[in-house]
Amino acid sequence: MQTLTFDNIPEDQWGAFMHALAAAGWTLTKGGGLDHSWARLNNVAGSQIDMVYDIWMQGEITITASDLDEIATALPASLRKLLGGDTAPSAHIDVR
Repeated sequence: MQTLTFDNIPEDQWGAFMHALAAAGWTLTKGGGLDHSWARLNNVAGSQIDMVYDIWMQGEITITASDLDEIATALPASLRKLLGGDTAPSAHIDVR
């Protein structure tokens, strides 16, 4: 299963991404504190998004590559840039 990890996401965009998907029907579980936070989003189809925010390293979002289009469709246009494009954070691909 190929995963994509997007990093260097500013706190406001990291939070907006999480809340936009929760508003679109994804189940949100989150925790952490002031310096380090995490969130996991799941939908009824079984897709999962893992998110981590560290005050020194910024935000990180990990998704399964096959879910990319479904996730992008659920986001408002202003947040789709987080998943690709010229102004997107860097993405790392894990092909395990």
